[in-house]
Formats: sequence, C-alpha cells, structure tokens
Amino acid sequence: MGGLHSQKPPGTTQVNQINGLANLRCKPAAHAEKRDWIQRLVAEHGHIDITVGTGLASSLAPVEPCAHEPVIGEGRGNFVKEQGACIVFFRGKPYAGEFKELGPLEPVAWGRPAGSKFRLRPTRTGQDAGLFGSMLAGMDDPVWMKMPPLQNAHRARRLKSFSQVLVEGMLPVGDRAVPLPAVVARRYGKGIVLLVNAEGLWQWDFFPSVTGAETMYKEFWTQLMQWAVTYAEFLPGHEYALSLSSSAVLPGVPVRARVGHRGTERPEDPPRVRVVGDGDTIQEFPVSPGTEEGVWEAVFSLQEPGTYRVELAGPKSPPCATLHIRTPPTELDDTSADPDFLKALAEASGGAVITETDIAGTVAALEPAAEAVDMNRAVWVPLWDTWWLLCAMLTFFGVEWFTRRRNGLM
Repeated sequence: MGGLHSQKPPGTTQVNQINGLANLRCKPAAHAEKRDWIQRLVAEHGHIDITVGTGLASSLAPVEPCAHEPVIGEGRGNFVKEQGACIVFFRGKPYAGEFKELGPLEPVAWGRPAGSKFRLRPTRTGQDAGLFGSMLAGMDDPVWMKMPPLQNAHRARRLKSFSQVLVEGMLPVGDRAVPLPAVVARRYGKGIVLLVNAEGLWQWDFFPSVTGAETMYKEFWTQLMQWAVTYAEFLPGHEYALSLSSSAVLPGVPVRARVGHRGTERPEDPPRVRVVGDGDTIQEFPVSPGTEEGVWEAVFSLQEPGTYRVELAGPKSPPCATLHIRTPPTELDDTSADPDFLKALAEASGGAVITETDIAGTVAALEPAAEAVDMNRAVWVPLWDTWWLLCAMLTFFGVEWFTRRRNGLM
C-alpha cells in the first residue's frame, strides 16, 4: 500500500490515511476541544472506517441538546449506522453513571463492576468468526490462562440484539469461574461497534509471563482491528459492498446479489453487476432499488458449473464475491459412503466404527447383565397370615354391619 499520512484535528491524538482510500484510524482525547471533528473529517475524507478511543464517550458528550445527533443519533450524519464505520471502545465502561445518548451504540446493558481481576478466554463464537484459532491462539490454548490478569470490567445485565461475545473474562467467584463478556461485537446498521470490557492489556507487553508470547499484546490489537474492518459490511476505502444470498448453488438456481452504498442517498447512476469466469465477462446486468435505503438488488442464475467472480462494474477497486456452481449429480456418480469421513465423525462425537464381525459383541455389550437367582435358596414370605390383614378385614366387616343396621337391613 502507499504511504501513511497523519493529520490531527483538534482534540484528536492521531488520524491516519492510507493510500488515499480514506482509511482513517482515530483516537480522540478524553476532552476534545471541538465536538465537530468527526463531521469535518467525514466531509473532508468521505468517511471514517474505524474510530478507536477510551475517551470517545467524552468527546461525544453534548453541551447543546442536539449536539450529539450528527454522531450517534438518527440524523443524516450517523457515521456508524449509515456510513458503515466501526467504533471501538476499550478499557471497560467508557463513562460513569448513565449516558443515554450513547445507549443505542453499546452492545451490552451495563451491570455492576466485576470487582476482581480475571483472565481472558476466547469463545466458540470468536473462533467460528475467524478471529481465534488461526489469527490468534485458539480457545483451548493454555496461553490465555497464563497471561497477566485484567481488571476494571463490568458485568452485563444483558446482551443487546445482534451482539456476539468473542472473548469471555473468567471471573473467579469462590471455587468456580463465572464468565463475563470481555470482547463484544455488535452490528449496528451498516457498521459495527466493538467493545473491549477490560483494562490492563498493556501488561501483556511489559510483563509477559509466558515464553514466546512477548508479541501477544501487539498481535491481539492488530488482529482485532483487522478483523473489525473485514467484519463490517464495507471494506476499508470502499464506497460499495456486495454480498450474495448463496456462495454455492446448482446450475439454474437463482442467486440474489445485494449491493450496498455508504449513506442513505443512492447515486444517480447505480452500478452494474458483472460475472467473470476464466477472465471473461459471462454476464453484466443492472440492479434495482431494494427495500432498504442505499441498497440495490438483482437476481441472476448461471448454467455452467465452475467458480465465478461476481463484482461491480465501474468503481475503482470494486468489491467482489465468489460464486461456485456445483456439478449436478449423474447416474455414474459414486454414492458410496466415505469410510474415513464416517470414522472421523464417529470419533469426534465420542463413538467408534464397528465392522460386521463386531456387531454381535457390540450388541451383547449393550444388553444389561442378567442377575442369576438360585431358586433352591429362595425364602417364601406369605402375606395372608399377618396382623394388619386381619385388622383390615375386621374393619371392613364392622363398617358394613354398622351401615346395614343403621338403614334397617339384616
């Protein structure tokens, strides 16, 4: 990529622009001298891809009743919901008390402070999202429990809609560990909000307690920021986004292409969708306005099996998606079971593969063991000559006799 250019609006620690693509990274100070720095940056550069800072809530705090509207309200300048930007909060809850204006952005409803130190552990959701396991250590890697503990986290009363917990904080309570959301991502309109509910990550860099994990602090933030911008609807520097309803279909099956544009206003000349295969253009067709503002849609289908690239025709560095057209099944296809796959599936679920010769032994092992009874040593206990049976018979006889005599019967 090109050179890295830095600018400093009032109250901002650093703003970087990479390769003229308006890929900005901002970290506002705790007390911004000007509250309109975001709006002026958007007007100057087109959009902001990701904004990072602990004092972001302070810089968004309004003095006038409507000063926050261009930033976090429903107004035309909502750069998260409409422009597809990403906001990152870290060091726990970014304000004291309540901040109603910031509420729509936050991925959690805050609870009480955690009160003690804890360590991080990735979740299955974070690993499935691609953040852990390949980019960073996986959820079962013991390195997470060996890193210095963190602090100043808050419990969450509930997760808000479209929020995903990527990392949990294992909070010690007595002899057990109670999880709390430590890293949470939430889709908000066309953009996302990322929350790091912890403080003390800097200790990973200054006091690494694990040999070979000296770069864990740098890698954690680098991979987290890269994941955030790719998880958003728009890639950095792109004005358009393209997504397909399916990535692999059979020939002739319709596929819906969705084209998004930053902001709510649609350009006068909407883009066209182009399908490329083996370097040649297979199809090119227009899009129609969708039900959402700033969104177009188109439906198409392909007949020839293969792998195709679906892209926008017109914009520089257009977004693209891959579409695989499967080969339809034929009578000559081998439909027999895959023994290796079935064995791996059985072992992964705690089972095993048995052969035809093992069936009898397996069935016998599943039957309950029969208990042997020696009839020669059996002891018979009769129930008819017991005192309680005699009492019951006398009681029934007495009740019947009393009833008959009371009603004048013999």
